[in-house]
Amino acid sequence: MSEHPLDVLFTAARDGESVVVPPGWGQGRATFGGVVAGAMLSRVLAAVDLPEQDVRAMTINFVGPVEAGDARVTAEVLRQGKSATQVEARVTQADASGVESVRAVALVTIGAARPSSLSLAASPLGKGLPSTSRSRRFLTSKA
Repeated sequence: MSEHPLDVLFTAARDGESVVVPPGWGQGRATFGGVVAGAMLSRVLAAVDLPEQDVRAMTINFVGPVEAGDARVTAEVLRQGKSATQVEARVTQADASGVESVRAVALVTIGAARPSSLSLAASPLGKGLPSTSRSRRFLTSKA
C-alpha cells in the first residue's frame, strides 16, 4: 500500500526544503491553499523545537499559483522570545524559464499558554476538530 500523496508532501516539507507538490490537489494550475498551508506549517514545526508551545496564529498570502511539481519550502525564525516565537515560511517555485519566484508567504506565531483570569466556553464550531497537540503530532511524526 502506497503512502497518501499529502503524507509524502508534508513529510518532505518536515524533513527538508525540497518538495514535490502532488498533482490533482488544486483547481486549474493552482494547488489548494490548505495543501500549501499544511506544507508550510510542517516546515515551520520542524524548524523550531517548542514542544510545550502551540501554534497561536498563522496568516498566509498566496502571491502566485503553487503548481504541481518541484517546489522549495523554507522557514526562518524571525524572533524567539520566552513566551512567543515568530516564524516566516515561504514556498518558491521556478517558472518555465527557470526563474524562481515566491508563490506563498506565511507568518506563524507559536506561543506558550499563559494564565488568565478569563474563563471562556469553547466555541461549538470547534467540536470534532483535532486538538493542536494531535495536529502537531501528525505534522511532525516520523512515521
